[in-house]
Amino acid sequence: MKSPTFPVELVLEAPDIVNHERNTFFNNLEELNEQISIFQRQLEQREQDLREARAARSQHASSVSLISRELQVTRPLLQSGAVSDVDILRLERDLSNARGELNRAEAVISRSEAAIEEAKNRIREVELTVRNRWNAQLSESRSRLNVLTQAEAGLEDVVRQTEIRAPSSWNCATIFTNTVGGVVTPGREVFRDRTA
Repeated sequence: MKSPTFPVELVLEAPDIVNHERNTFFNNLEELNEQISIFQRQLEQREQDLREARAARSQHASSVSLISRELQVTRPLLQSGAVSDVDILRLERDLSNARGELNRAEAVISRSEAAIEEAKNRIREVELTVRNRWNAQLSESRSRLNVLTQAEAGLEDVVRQTEIRAPSSWNCATIFTNTVGGVVTPGREVFRDRTA
């Protein structure tokens, strides 16, 4: 995100306001980056969990394959008496346990993938929320600026209409208000010329 720029006239006329706005921008940006960083670390943790679950799945799938193969080879030996029923039951139990572990690994993978998607969505949500807040503040500021600009134009018009000017050949006997920028109430006498 690029740093805000300000017109040179504004920097010269109101440096405190410009500095305040720059500081506000950088504080908001730092807050955004910190929130994103938190969710980014969570995302990295979920990705690590997924890698571990995939490794476990691979290991358990290999175990299932090996135990299944061992069971296929061992079953025919039961009839010849080379192995006992207990050996077959142990292999079947091991196969069942390996399949259970494989299923658990699959469930962990599914949960990890969902958690990764959730972490990505949180990052997008934080960015969107902050950007929307900034856009709302910008819209509000622009609205206030438009109101002030219109009010300024109206006030300039009022000042132009209330300016009192005298021709250079005119002779004034008495000036009742002589303060530059002074305010005269309506209907009050401002000056008296010599002919009156």
